[in-house]
Amino acid sequence: LLERGLKLMGRNRPEDAYLIFSKIEKLTSPGHFGSFPEMRALSFNYLGCYFRRKQFIALALDNFEKALKIIEITGIETKRALTYINICAVMSQIGK
Repeated sequence: LLERGLKLMGRNRPEDAYLIFSKIEKLTSPGHFGSFPEMRALSFNYLGCYFRRKQFIALALDNFEKALKIIEITGIETKRALTYINICAVMSQIGK
């Protein structure tokens, strides 16, 4: 599903991608169907990318911070660089 959402973003269909990313975020909520912290962190990253594309900077940063929190708590290092790159993209977008 995450790959499908990314393809939709690339095809300029961000609203469809948002539906997928938000659904994954809900499904990966702890206790819902188990614990999937890496997928949850990734879904927050992709939601952040969606919000950045729509110019909702505060929401984008909020989602990237949620991803970082999961990464810090769980020790998932594989998504740390991606999250920081996304944060840097937002900061560059707003001239910081």
